Amino acid sequence: MDRQLGDVAASVPRLDAGVTLLYGDERSTAHHKLVLAELQAERGPVSWIDAGDTASTYALYECTTNQRLLEPISIARAWTAYQHHTLAQRTADRATASTQLIVAPNVDLLYRDDDDVATADGTWLLDSTLDTLTSVADRHDVTLLLTTSGTSFPRLDIIDRELTAEATSEGAVYRGADPSGDLYRHHACWQTTLPYWTELLGTARSERWMPQLEMGDRAQVTL
Repeated sequence: MDRQLGDVAASVPRLDAGVTLLYGDERSTAHHKLVLAELQAERGPVSWIDAGDTASTYALYECTTNQRLLEPISIARAWTAYQHHTLAQRTADRATASTQLIVAPNVDLLYRDDDDVATADGTWLLDSTLDTLTSVADRHDVTLLLTTSGTSFPRLDIIDRELTAEATSEGAVYRGADPSGDLYRHHACWQTTLPYWTELLGTARSERWMPQLEMGDRAQVTL
């Protein structure tokens, strides 16, 4: 395994079939790591619909030394709401049973910030785009990863799982309704949480030996 990518894969949650919404900064690379973890698990091809050139491909190359791993990714870029809507439709038309993952970073950005689109038209176009993409996820059992830089999302009715990427000194930490980020890689150390050790070792009969830590506090060990 590519060690650099192995560190990434160990620190991010896996994506299930259905629609996952990731909240985070517009320029965050948290979704890059989610995609790379799926590729490490041999889930491809990947269709990537970029909005306004906000998803840097350099981040993908920086996360792995195995550039062949990125070959299943096909990236299409849009700079207007109409372009993004068209790319979503083309992606849906080309999707097959072999399609594993569709990524649409900052999916609502252009519909909110495009001066050439009236608010009402932008809302309609976004609804149409989301309905198109979710129909692919349902029809082919595809994983659909959406990201937004907003604090709310207008179509939570289509979302199966919500995640939040929080920036820390140890890198991005993923939070969600079903979080799996109890183990984080940081340089030569693994940063862990109490739920991680509870799952690994079980619950102790006596708590006299336990340090006085609250749930959610972190312990750090050096390998």
